[in-house]
Amino acid sequence: MLEFGLDAEVDAPLLELAEATPGDSFTDFAPVHAVTTATLERIGTEAERYRPNLVIATPPGLRRE
Repeated sequence: MLEFGLDAEVDAPLLELAEATPGDSFTDFAPVHAVTTATLERIGTEAERYRPNLVIATPPGLRRE
């Protein structure tokens, strides 16, 4: 999109907040679901709760703001 400018007309489905995902399943909507271990630690939950297909280990000592 940036290649054509911020005001360019781009064909893309727009979903309203809380609207159902397109396709037959959630994985059709977002084929890659990634989460970092820092995020999981920050929100105090396990990765299984969000069922990501990629968990990225955050290096120790990484600065948080």
